[in-house]
Amino acid sequence: MVEKDGPKRTKLVRVDDRTKTTFETYITESIHRESKIETDCWKGYTGFKNLFNEHSTVNHSKFFKAPITHVHTNTAIEGNWFAVKKQTPQRGRTAKTIDLYLVCFMLILNNTGHHLRRLFKYSY
Repeated sequence: MVEKDGPKRTKLVRVDDRTKTTFETYITESIHRESKIETDCWKGYTGFKNLFNEHSTVNHSKFFKAPITHVHTNTAIEGNWFAVKKQTPQRGRTAKTIDLYLVCFMLILNNTGHHLRRLFKYSY
């Protein structure tokens, strides 16, 4: 998830399964109902119109950027995933180790120019 209004913050988490129930539970716990949601047309995002005030989409099989709404996910969402995958060794992409890589990536991305003490906001 990437917050676009105010300071841009990225939140990455490991999801144990991609069932509708798990996905919607996590999303509704992490994102305020009145948020504006922008996604691609992946089937897991169907039903977001019922969960949030506004849900705009872009169909990547047709457009990089939606021509009318100007919605796109390539920069923030897909760009971040590309960077995470590039910086995470393939052997580190396991349920046991991925959390550490995600936290490290968030620390670097979200705290550029801030003191290391900001690390404590990510502790469990």
